[in-house]
Amino acid sequence: MIKSLNNSNEKFRQHARARDRLIEEFHRVMKPKSVFNLDSHRLTEDNIISTVTGQSLFKISKKPKRTLAFERIYSEINEID
Repeated sequence: MIKSLNNSNEKFRQHARARDRLIEEFHRVMKPKSVFNLDSHRLTEDNIISTVTGQSLFKISKKPKRTLAFERIYSEINEID
């Protein structure tokens, strides 16, 4: 039982790290003033917003009916170029 719980916790941590790397990669490759739209049938709107904006790389720009639009945040702190 404990081994199964540890495996579940590790899978969750791996998933969270992969999700964070994906958001960081979106931020890296997007051009200034770019917007990406996101919709998920598995996550709530609040969960999507907190996940995408949690690293302070994106901000929500508008909320159409079915998707959420996020705009890249630019600052000298997170720009490597």
